[in-house]
Amino acid sequence: MKNSVICSVALITFTGLITVSCSSKAPIAEFDRTADPNVEISRADAAIQQGVVDQLDVMAPKNFSEAVDSLNQAKQDRDHNKDQAKVLHQVALSKDSLAKATDVSKVSKDVLPQVLEARKLAIAAHAPQYFANEFKGTDKDLVKDTKEIEANDTKGAMQDRDKLAGDYSKLELDSIRHGNLQSAKDDLQTSIHEGAEKLAPKTLQLAKGDIETSDRIITADRHNTEAVTSAGLKARMSAARLLRLVRQAKSTTKQTPEEIALQLEKDQIQAESAEHEKTELKEQTELTQNQAQEQLEAKNANIQSLTAANQSLADKNRLESQYASARRMFSDQEAEVYKQGSQLLLRLKGLKFPVNQAVITKDNYPLLAKLQKVIRDTAQSIVIQGNTDSMGSKTVNDKLSQERAISVEKYLVANNSISDDKVTAKGLGDSQPIASNKTAEGRVQNRRIDVIITALADSVETEKK
Repeated sequence: MKNSVICSVALITFTGLITVSCSSKAPIAEFDRTADPNVEISRADAAIQQGVVDQLDVMAPKNFSEAVDSLNQAKQDRDHNKDQAKVLHQVALSKDSLAKATDVSKVSKDVLPQVLEARKLAIAAHAPQYFANEFKGTDKDLVKDTKEIEANDTKGAMQDRDKLAGDYSKLELDSIRHGNLQSAKDDLQTSIHEGAEKLAPKTLQLAKGDIETSDRIITADRHNTEAVTSAGLKARMSAARLLRLVRQAKSTTKQTPEEIALQLEKDQIQAESAEHEKTELKEQTELTQNQAQEQLEAKNANIQSLTAANQSLADKNRLESQYASARRMFSDQEAEVYKQGSQLLLRLKGLKFPVNQAVITKDNYPLLAKLQKVIRDTAQSIVIQGNTDSMGSKTVNDKLSQERAISVEKYLVANNSISDDKVTAKGLGDSQPIASNKTAEGRVQNRRIDVIITALADSVETEKK
């Protein structure tokens, strides 16, 4: 029977010293032989995911990593139909390592409270998505110190904590700026590039002023959500209006004076014609009430038909724009983008899970950040479909595909990309292959997450990126 390490935390506040004392004689708390491995693995998986939420992966990285490794081994042993007692033993090891990680995390919390709070706020502001490399670098510095804490050495952590807290705080502020102002800044730069300084100088200055004001509000009080959101919205609307006016002005400058005059004359004739039709309708007093009603209904039907046709065209244009935007956002290695009727299908080729796991790793954050932007820009609702290859049993594949789809769902909801009532997660197992399962390359293609986005648009032909 394998031994575990029991750790106790000693705090000596007047010296600032924090120590961890450990003994290695307590046995692993094994499961009863009648325990269900699938149930215990599922519980351990949930505990691991909660550990990430609780920041155990950075507060006690060594013990947390051992917990993950043991759980992965348990899943592999289960999938290879190994002895149930061996599977349960690996789950017990994972549970024990996670308990040790929780104990060590208490020391990390005592030494680095400001750092961990600043990191939590940076994550809430989507720093791992907006500034992935910078966030990973700061995490790397933090993990170096917490590994020393696990080795009973808090000196480095105490020396680095002010800098680490400052780095995470800067990432949070930059992320709040990015989320609220980046699209406004992009529109502003596009407008300047397209000639805003000559075509719409006053509107340009207004947009610049709104962006600068919003930036000052964010810098002064980033946690005043109402003020930050309001200022960011105003800046985005101002920059979008600038870009719209610049493009309208550009189209006008391409017309000759005669063409502009003819267009004005045409608009005036149409207005006079509409007014004349209205007067004629009023003067048709000789018609019976039924005849007048029939004519009115016919006109209304025509108006409704034109309105519907215009709306249909607008919907098609909107979907086309959303489709083109999504295609530009992803590289060929990250995702394939399809149109299916009034829906977009995103086949996330670059979304990778550890073997036989449903845990979303940090390497997937940049791709998921792009997915979140597409969803926020286009989605009324989404369906997340998990797929596997045909290796393993149907029961295992169905369960794993469902767990992976649910993991993506929880990630998107937790990051405010979409509300939970507008997302559905489905595990399809190996029932919908897109390539042959007889080759390794084909199996890689079949292990995938598909996201189906429903947006406002009429049916159009399926088109592949």
